Amino acid sequence: MKKSFFLIEVMISVLLISGIILSLFKIKSNNLNFLNKYNTNTLINSSFSIFMLNNMNTYDKNEKQYLKDIINIKNTNIPKYIKDTKIQVKDKKILDKKIKLEDTQINLITYESTYTMPNEFSKKIYTIKLN
Repeated sequence: MKKSFFLIEVMISVLLISGIILSLFKIKSNNLNFLNKYNTNTLINSSFSIFMLNNMNTYDKNEKQYLKDIINIKNTNIPKYIKDTKIQVKDKKILDKKIKLEDTQINLITYESTYTMPNEFSKKIYTIKLN
């Protein structure tokens, strides 16, 4: 008696292999989407960090600023991204408190700076000054 595969066994094996291949393509698609979001967020965070660290006191507060006017970077990828990127900067004084110690007086001032990139997200930075 000769052993052979029946048609139903071949169809089931093809169906299983197709399901496995489709699930692998879906996993690949999800991973690429996650990687794209991660790269975008990393670039945005880098832009915010460069803007805030290089220009803590030199930019015009409470106005929109173009990153290309503030940051001069020769890297090939970053200037393409920051070309038309605006950052809205708003400062707000949160606390102005005078603390009296024995012989001295300390003036504690807290500022909240909000950096907003349109259609992306915003970050809040808190600054404390002691006089």
